[in-house]
Amino acid sequence: GFRGRPLDDAGVAARYYNNLGAEHLAQGRLAHAYAHFKAAITTDASYAAAYGNLAVLYRKRGFDADAERLLRRAVALSDEPDVALQGLHQLLVDRGREAEAKSVAEQ
Repeated sequence: GFRGRPLDDAGVAARYYNNLGAEHLAQGRLAHAYAHFKAAITTDASYAAAYGNLAVLYRKRGFDADAERLLRRAVALSDEPDVALQGLHQLLVDRGREAEAKSVAEQ
């Protein structure tokens, strides 16, 4: 199974901000979601989920290039990058970038 690692204060705070951001995103409060995801990343730049969630927000706003950059960062940072890889795959499929999508699917 997956073994967690102890979190420092920054890691705990980043997860808190990320969770608040996710709640705001679910409620359609995009400016609040953005602020919280950015706070999570600023607090702990190694927390992959915040990049992935910010990418979801960027896709909703039509900023696919920025979303792709964030998803690639989330994949690179994550011990378990499945969610970020799925998001990246979907973005590439949606953009008609089939060869890249196939490469990501194989990961």
